[in-house]
Amino acid sequence: MPPGTEHIAIELGAARERVEWLAVQNRKLEDDAREYQGAAERYFTITTNMHTSLVAWRMAALVGLAMAGLFGTLVFMLMSRPPA
Repeated sequence: MPPGTEHIAIELGAARERVEWLAVQNRKLEDDAREYQGAAERYFTITTNMHTSLVAWRMAALVGLAMAGLFGTLVFMLMSRPPA
């Protein structure tokens, strides 16, 4: 190494260490991002299934209420007929 270039070699070594450290941090961030994306996809799937289930229950309740209303109307009509 030529004289007077020791500081360049030291700075180059420090820069390499910094680049390696940044590469490790980048990999950690990528791993975290994949983990969070997976969690978000699971949450979306769960909430979508819950919403679909709630819609189905709501529709079943409305159909049940409509049938009960029709049955009640039929019973009221039959009970309120004058005797023959």
